[in-house]
Amino acid sequence: MLLKDIIPESLVMEITLEGKQSAKAEKLVNYLFETITDKTGECYLNHLHNVARNFQDEMRYSVGLLHDIIEDTKITMTDLAILGFRESYIEAIMLLTKKEFETYDEYIDRLISSDNTVVLDIKLADITHNMNEERLSRLSAIEKEKFLKKYIPAKIKVEERRKKLL
Repeated sequence: MLLKDIIPESLVMEITLEGKQSAKAEKLVNYLFETITDKTGECYLNHLHNVARNFQDEMRYSVGLLHDIIEDTKITMTDLAILGFRESYIEAIMLLTKKEFETYDEYIDRLISSDNTVVLDIKLADITHNMNEERLSRLSAIEKEKFLKKYIPAKIKVEERRKKLL
């Protein structure tokens, strides 16, 4: 699928010409996720912006916005390069993208073994927001338990690794 089949050519041009990586990321996710909802029924954009808001620096903020873009849209790594995202940003997004063949535990272990502090910081912000009590309260008791069973051990592992890298 071509990029022009995913987003309008005028937006491709606008994003490509944008100088700041964070502005590129905002324009892209705002377009792609405006009608997508998460498992709680909330607009998915809220999650992406919530993760990104944890960071002051350009890279973490931008990658925080883009952390789910490959998993949840038809955008590819090549598309991100065409749109002018820096290679270091694309590499971080690639690391944050869970592979189809990976279990969640294998995915977390891969992130930890990367020793990439940007990726680990974003994953912590992502997990923390996924475990937010207000979000969890919108799920059934079974779904809530499933989320916590998945995210609590992952958060502990990522936090421990991040502390060792300080």
